[in-house]
This record gives sequence, C-alpha cells and structure tokens, in this order.
Amino acid sequence: DVFWGTCSLPDEHGYVSLGVGADYSCEVLPAARAVVLEVNPHMPFTFGATLVHTSQVSSFLWAPRKLHSTAPSKPSTCPIEQAIAERVCELVQDGATIQLGIGGVPAAVGHALRAKKDLGVHTEMFHDVMMELMEAGVVTNARKSVQRGKSVATFAMGSTRLYAYMHNNPRVEMRPVSWTNDYHTLAKNYRMTSINSAVEVDITGQVCSESVGHTEISGTGGAADTHIGAQLSEGGRGIIAIPSRAKHGQSKVVLSLAPGAKVSIGR
Repeated sequence: DVFWGTCSLPDEHGYVSLGVGADYSCEVLPAARAVVLEVNPHMPFTFGATLVHTSQVSSFLWAPRKLHSTAPSKPSTCPIEQAIAERVCELVQDGATIQLGIGGVPAAVGHALRAKKDLGVHTEMFHDVMMELMEAGVVTNARKSVQRGKSVATFAMGSTRLYAYMHNNPRVEMRPVSWTNDYHTLAKNYRMTSINSAVEVDITGQVCSESVGHTEISGTGGAADTHIGAQLSEGGRGIIAIPSRAKHGQSKVVLSLAPGAKVSIGR
C-alpha cells in the first residue's frame, strides 16, 4: 500500500525524478495508495519513466546524502583483457546497439570501442564507460530502431561525474526493467549486441555468471534477457567474453559447471 523511495529536487513544472533507478519503482509507484519520497539534492533529474508529479506524492522528506559512487573508469592495463577486448570489437559493427555488462572485460571492451561509429545504447545498467563513449561521439544513437537518439537504461551506477552527466540530460532515458529487459524489445534494435562476462562456461554452452559453486557473488541480473534479445535481433550478437583461465590457472571453459553453480544463460 505504501511506496517509499528517493527523488530529485522538483523542476519548474512540479515534477520530481526517481533519478538513477527506474527499474521496478516507476511501475510500483502508481499502484500505491500512499507515496512517500525522500528528496535528495544529489539525485540527478533524469528523463523517461522516472518523472513523478508532486500531486501524486503523499509526503516528502528532506534527505540530503551522497549517492553511492564508484571510482571513474580507467582503460584496462591487463594484456589479457586488452586482447579479449580487441577480439570482441571485431564482432561489433558500426551502427550496432550495445549492452555492456560490468567487470574488467566489458570495461576493457568499452574503452576499445573508440574506433566505432554511430553506436547506440540499450542496456540494463548505464555506467561510466557508456557516458565516455557518448562524450567521444562514438555513441550517437542515430541508427537505433528503438528510442532513436536516446541511450536507454533501467538503472545507473558509477562515478559522481556520471550522475552529473545524467542530470537534466535528454539524451539519456530511464525506463522500467520490464521494458528494457524484455527480449522482444531488445530484438527490435538493429544489430543488438550484448556483451557480458562470466565465471565459467561449460562445453554445452551453459553460462554461469552469478556464483562460484554454491557461493553467490552476484544477483541474477539481465544477462539472459539481453543475450536472448541480441540473438533474436536482425544482425545481432550475444557475446560472452571471458579469459580462458582464472587467476590461479584453472580453466574457465569446463566440461560441466561446478556443483551448485547457477545457470545464468541456458544452452
């Protein structure tokens, strides 16, 4: 019955924004009988499904606090990650719409994409690498089939500079996860290219990206959604980019996944 969340300062038209997180919030909020929002001046005012008119809010609370942030992204200095990134870039075509996961390899790929032209972004998480590609003119979203001209995500996490970049930026839109991660939506993008990493992959094609055996290291996330959506897209590609071996030398391509390992992407 009660929705409790965080929002930006209001604009001159009486709207606040849910900022870095559309995810489930923008769909749950309208169904609540009471809406309580903490107003945080550090929350960026973002566009898309995050806009809420003040008339929809039962109560506001003043809650100024810094958002969780990470260090700015840096190009990888690991020769293995750099080599993988170069190979992946060979598979990414000009005009493709990309989704980049998190981790060393996807970050290295992002930095290696600087020679590409007119890329688009349709992703679960918007992060610093995507911002930098937009600033460099590599991501223009000019050839996207869905939300042309816009980088689309359902949540964002990164540096304080990322949040400042997103503030009042009409080139970035936040949409509900039920839409961004719907593989039917993803498949409508021409040359949709999903780039994710993994813990291990077995020889049948099963991918584990969220646990080491029984030990959880990540949530389920949207890797399966974006991978399937990319495979269904015209000219699209679902890419799992991993080193052949882990840091202690054990193979990451295995006969079968470790006991207890979660199957993040089915074969």
